[in-house]
Amino acid sequence: MSGSFVGKIDCPKCGNENSLNMWEEDGVRTGYCFHHSCKSYFNERALSEVHDSDVAYIEKEPYDISWIDSLQSMDNPIRGLKRGAYAHFGIKHGVITQDGRTLA
Repeated sequence: MSGSFVGKIDCPKCGNENSLNMWEEDGVRTGYCFHHSCKSYFNERALSEVHDSDVAYIEKEPYDISWIDSLQSMDNPIRGLKRGAYAHFGIKHGVITQDGRTLA
């Protein structure tokens, strides 16, 4: 870890006290839990979600999943299910881009 050491807090992932070490470099704070059962890296967004951290909460951007609307329901001969059954439950299939028909 580079930057200057800021302090230690409890790790939310493994639950160990004072095992999450935080550093700050160029105004960006990161952390790492050194406990032998955890060994997890925390970027600034992850630290903002930790209750004990003094990093201001960073709003997550919602995932863009609008591309799913372009997918179709298809027959699945391997499982013996027809397109209608999948469409009834709103299940869509991805296909291999080479032929556009083989289920991915």
